[in-house]
Amino acid sequence: MSYSQQNKPKILIGFLNKNSRGPIPTVTKAFIEGLSEKYNFYPFFMERRFGNTRLSKMNMFNLLYFIAHLSRWIYSIIIIRPDIVHFPVTSNLNFEKSMSFLMVGKIFGCKTIGHLHGGGFIDFIKTLSKTRRNFANYFLSKLDSLIVLSNSWKHKVIQLFPFIEMKVYVVPNPIDEEFENFFKEFHRNNENINILSVGIMGREKGVLDILEVAKINNNEKVKFILIGPEREPEINKTCKKFIDKNNLHNKVIITGAKWGNEKINFYKDSSIFLLPSYIENFPVVILEAAASRMAIIATPIGALPDYFIDNYSIKYVQPGNIQSIADAVQQVVADKKFRAFISNNANVVFRTELSRTNIFSSLNLVYANVQAPKT
Repeated sequence: MSYSQQNKPKILIGFLNKNSRGPIPTVTKAFIEGLSEKYNFYPFFMERRFGNTRLSKMNMFNLLYFIAHLSRWIYSIIIIRPDIVHFPVTSNLNFEKSMSFLMVGKIFGCKTIGHLHGGGFIDFIKTLSKTRRNFANYFLSKLDSLIVLSNSWKHKVIQLFPFIEMKVYVVPNPIDEEFENFFKEFHRNNENINILSVGIMGREKGVLDILEVAKINNNEKVKFILIGPEREPEINKTCKKFIDKNNLHNKVIITGAKWGNEKINFYKDSSIFLLPSYIENFPVVILEAAASRMAIIATPIGALPDYFIDNYSIKYVQPGNIQSIADAVQQVVADKKFRAFISNNANVVFRTELSRTNIFSSLNLVYANVQAPKT
């Protein structure tokens, strides 16, 4: 190891998986790539072979995985002796699990950075029992920094936890470098009206609402393409039954998860992106749609309204309102000029506010601040 490498701060960052697949691993991989010249990153891998459809439930699979992952985390801290530990914070049972990883880092003298993911976090915190809320207050008070994805989320978090106001920083999610580079000079053919939806297959993502929209859409040229892993038990079977019952085989394609060039090709061959989700924070797939110059139809939840303006850079619809979604799809499909207008403006938002350069500068500021001597 060179002298310069020895003097870089060491960061143990979680989490990745073998193929860097999924929203959190994608973001983690991007952070490592973007700031590797300034920091020595030690990625923490968390693989699961079983129980992937019940990740936030209390069961034997999750308990055993938690014990195994936490044991390796402790071992990694002892061996690496990182200056900073950086770990995602999510909701439900995963909240206590996330904070356990960060508190272990604190015990071993590391600076601790929690990275808030999951669109349902605010509602989750509000429903906690008094005991769990006290634990949440304690855990969060011990963090050196908490990263959120937008200013609106920062405001909401500070309202719930005013004692961490000075520790909360905004760092939007970056997208995959290969994906971003592919679409930098890409010119879309707006004659193509395939409608793409990418994300975890589940009711909260609006998957069944998309099928209802496909059912009432009478444009035979429109195809609805759904890409993503099955995380809600039996959801693919439910979708298949709906497709069979309503004879939608020529209108709806469900592919399962796609990555790399396969995923890029689906974005390339579609011109409209649809995400009628009920719960989001700041979905990476929306940023990918903006980067690839797609016309976006989505629900105004999470951080999206902080960056995208209705009928200017996005078309907003209300969660669960099938007719609203169907009308928006019809408008964007039928009006080629409007489709080009909102897709171009979304791309400008991406390039000017959500570029990797800007995001990495924001994260670098967080790392610098947590290491700065306290006065």
